[in-house]
Amino acid sequence: MDDREDFTKAWLYESPQNIGIIETYHALCFNIQDLKDWDITPIDLGSGFRKIELETSAYYWHEENGIITIGVEFSKTHFNLIVHLLGKNPKYKGNPPYAIDLYKLALNDNHILGLMSDTRLSENGFNLWERLFEEGYHVAVYSKEFPGKNFRPIRAKEELKKYFGKDSSFEKYRFAISNRKMIGECHSQFNTRRYRELAGLL
Repeated sequence: MDDREDFTKAWLYESPQNIGIIETYHALCFNIQDLKDWDITPIDLGSGFRKIELETSAYYWHEENGIITIGVEFSKTHFNLIVHLLGKNPKYKGNPPYAIDLYKLALNDNHILGLMSDTRLSENGFNLWERLFEEGYHVAVYSKEFPGKNFRPIRAKEELKKYFGKDSSFEKYRFAISNRKMIGECHSQFNTRRYRELAGLL
């Protein structure tokens, strides 16, 4: 696979569209338990946090007395983790740990450029992207159409809302987030993509 195909597979998926508020906790718990039933042993990350990392997916969660309090399911590309499911036990809502703790853990635990939103993004999920921005993570938005040209770092939290809505026109946008040490490499990939767009080399 050449790096042009790599870029397409890593970055050019369908983009987030607001789906309101949904509950995914039980589906997430079922998936994690199913993996355990297949004798896949979780890795203990300390302080109640655990993960299972597979070829094409990864799970991060927190347990308390054997009960999953919060968890996230990612799919994996060469450069990124894509958020598929995020759920919290209703009994623990409003209490730590929070989803942002899982996202930080995944960003710091992997040799990846960043996390990406999935094809659909709930309002709770969008609020999490806002919190990550507030905590100093680098959030960018880009369009599937000519992503090199449209790659835009978010400078203010209010900008995020311009790219998130229930209308189908929002399907062309994609959010990505990186920590400080990876943001330069992330930008360079989009710069190379822009060069190829302008040169007609795609």
